[in-house]
Amino acid sequence: MRVVSTTSMKFMRLAALSVALGLALTACPGGDGEKGGGGGSGASSEATLGRRDAVIAREGIFGGLSITDTQAGKYRLEVLGLERRGEFTQLRVAVNYLDEGDEGANLSFGGYRLLDPVGRKLYESMAHYELGTYELYFTKGVRYESDIWFPALPPAVERVSVLTPGSTSELPGVTVTDGPAAPPQGAARPGPTATGTADPTPGQTKVYAVEQPAPGTEPVIKDLYDQIDGEAGTSTTGGGTQTEDLRSDVLFAFDSDRLSGRAQGILDKIAQDMAQRADTTQPVTIEGHTDGKGTPGYNQDLSERRARAVQAAIAPRLGQVRFEVSGKGSDEPLAEETKDGADDPEARARNRRVEISYGLKAGAPGAAGGSPGGAGGAGRPAEFRSAPGGVVAERKANGRNSIGEPVPFRLRVHPFYRDGAFLVGVVEVTSDAEDIQPAAFGGEGIFGGQGVNGFSVTDGSGKTYLPVLTAPQGSDEEGTYVGSGVQYWRPKTPYRSYVYLTAPPAGTKTVTLNAVSFGKIPDVPVFGG
Repeated sequence: MRVVSTTSMKFMRLAALSVALGLALTACPGGDGEKGGGGGSGASSEATLGRRDAVIAREGIFGGLSITDTQAGKYRLEVLGLERRGEFTQLRVAVNYLDEGDEGANLSFGGYRLLDPVGRKLYESMAHYELGTYELYFTKGVRYESDIWFPALPPAVERVSVLTPGSTSELPGVTVTDGPAAPPQGAARPGPTATGTADPTPGQTKVYAVEQPAPGTEPVIKDLYDQIDGEAGTSTTGGGTQTEDLRSDVLFAFDSDRLSGRAQGILDKIAQDMAQRADTTQPVTIEGHTDGKGTPGYNQDLSERRARAVQAAIAPRLGQVRFEVSGKGSDEPLAEETKDGADDPEARARNRRVEISYGLKAGAPGAAGGSPGGAGGAGRPAEFRSAPGGVVAERKANGRNSIGEPVPFRLRVHPFYRDGAFLVGVVEVTSDAEDIQPAAFGGEGIFGGQGVNGFSVTDGSGKTYLPVLTAPQGSDEEGTYVGSGVQYWRPKTPYRSYVYLTAPPAGTKTVTLNAVSFGKIPDVPVFGG
């Protein structure tokens, strides 16, 4: 056996996984895109969300995460406990093989994460058990238990969501308890326990023990960032900072640094929010950006003048605030300005922007140690439900396999629910291919499959609520989405998938799901909050 310390592992970005699988989504001609009628009807009571469950357990597909890993199988995963132990947190899980045959491919106990939906933090695992070469199979009827170690959760955290690597997906509402600094030795297990390297037999429990990490091991704890896309630009909240990414095409005329009449109203609203939420001990940063057209010198000058114009508009409304104002020219684009060798006007428009960034004062939504953020405001951790609830809409579209061939997919949308500061989108995706092949959906081109992490929702105000990230867009750090990864799709097998989204305002009862090439799906129910 091997105990794997995951602290030093560089976690693969979703995009890299997409490249490994090489997939995309295109519209499926003749599909039943209207089936479900947009959903919503029959989903007006909380009963459609599924019953609450005391035991946190779910069945799902594990394995088959790449072209070379085809050993996907059905398993039952149960959370046995989550305890603080000194400077670490111990998650104990149990797995049972449920698929055809007496044996299934063994599983790694890696890939688990803890999400604090109120504190807006994501905790990566620090140590887990990696099955050795002689441990080739899981036997049906045997219960397999193991520990996964995480950084210590703050004392105020009462419940978190366990994010799993298979289609068991997200498991919200896991209670955090306090245990001794070191786990007790020889704790009782249900049923006979297999020890040593002997093969377990049905009815036994096989325990894979994992020692807690060495004292002082550096934890990996990530802030979570909301993103709301509106008419004027994108707002990002997280890590104690608020960033307003404003489109220059909205603020200025072409080749101008004079604010439009429309811009004045936009900046007035931003200044009002800043007056209530900004930490005045920190500077307000304003950066101007251009696209790549024009000479470097011209772009630098224009970006500086536009940044100064924005400062002049908001400064009188903020009192004694320090500003750091600069122009970046075209040096820090958010998007590639060519697509398939041709100019991409949409990418250029995205790169033309003015960014306003400021620290949040204590207690402001999204502030470090403050109340939950997002448009949805404060919220409680969700309760666990093993089933996703009723189907509110169904669509068909094509994905792609690893060589670019179309693969038919079916999407079933379930009610969405609030988990703390966030909205959780839950869907079931099934490959309708006739044979086993790696395939996924979402994005553009063979290697663009984003899956559910390309989803977003829109409310009645017209604002679009984007997936939650572990780092803001355009930052030096590589951020990842908080959702199901692009997976190997075993044909005719439903995969429960999830994505954490920025939450719309409290009281929002339905949203429109923007489901990439599955299209727009209106009237998806929102529960909680």
